[in-house]
Amino acid sequence: MKFRSSSVGPHTFRHAFAIISHLNGVDVYQIMKSLGHEQLSATEIYLEKVFAKERHAIHL
Repeated sequence: MKFRSSSVGPHTFRHAFAIISHLNGVDVYQIMKSLGHEQLSATEIYLEKVFAKERHAIHL
């Protein structure tokens, strides 16, 4: 993983879990519960780049 400026740690896997779950159609509230977040806004941070990509005009 030479392109990464930081090492891969548990937090990276949490992000990957959230993104993969979302892409497989899992409801964001279920993802929130699985990650142990109390607020949806915390989960949305994990999915921010995916949401931006989905909102991009080419995907509409």
